[in-house]
Amino acid sequence: MSGSSSSRLVTKEAVDDYGSGPHAAWRSVNWRDHLRQLDFHGSSVNYVDIGKAADGETSLLLIHGLGGCWQNWLENIPYFSRSRRVIAIDLPGFGRSQMPKDRLTIPGYARFVDSFSEKLGLSKIDVVGNSMGGLISSELASSFTDRLRRLTLVSPAGFSATSVGRLPLLPGRRVNRALGALAVRYRDEVVRRKRARWLVLQGVVRYPNRISPELLYEMSSSFGSPSFWDGLNAVLSHNLSTKLENIKAPTLIVWGRSDRIVSPRGADIIDERVPISQKVIFDNTGHASMLERPARFNRLLDEFLSG
Repeated sequence: MSGSSSSRLVTKEAVDDYGSGPHAAWRSVNWRDHLRQLDFHGSSVNYVDIGKAADGETSLLLIHGLGGCWQNWLENIPYFSRSRRVIAIDLPGFGRSQMPKDRLTIPGYARFVDSFSEKLGLSKIDVVGNSMGGLISSELASSFTDRLRRLTLVSPAGFSATSVGRLPLLPGRRVNRALGALAVRYRDEVVRRKRARWLVLQGVVRYPNRISPELLYEMSSSFGSPSFWDGLNAVLSHNLSTKLENIKAPTLIVWGRSDRIVSPRGADIIDERVPISQKVIFDNTGHASMLERPARFNRLLDEFLSG
């Protein structure tokens, strides 16, 4: 499906299927058994590696967004690791990965992902990227096509104006540092109190108080990361729109209609320019469809990857 002839599916979501509830599969996984460290040009890269892939089979690579970490995919990793190898990265400068020696750029991150895949012996990968991770994944797909089989973009940054991008430069830097320091210092308090969770997540998800405190705690390892501002500059300074036609991999575009960070109009831009694409919009969903609607997202992605 390409251009104007691509399918334009719209899912109707109810509030009561939001989140995963108290029995989420990720809670029963001993994640320490699957955490790995890799030296990459003198910097340590943290990632999760779980599940198995037979020789020649495609592995699933998950790339988080700005200020995120591998735990952003906790609602999805157990589902897919039942049948394939799943790798979720802390991008350099985020989570428990060290800052790289070079300046943060989107092409640099794409080269990192390709080299990282080479080091792990991943000859074929299906890539899923959220927000900044979606922009990185798009750059990867447009520039490094040999190993990438299928591409999934979840509210990718860089294709429409972002709310964060309109902050004045200096105040934005100060606000990020202040909020980051506050979130790190009072992380336990943030996950305990509904009001605090709402303040932290109100711009990211549609229903902040329906995201479990435990999941928020796991996701907060990059709160206040010093790399946030460098990553934001990398996103805002990168223009990929002229290279979308170079993406040859079948592409699934997933967006929340209530996304307050990146306008869902970006889905139209990508869908029109990527040769083989499918667009899916989740109603009553914000910037993180994979953790807001995990059951529906997992079924959708599984169907796409199996097609």
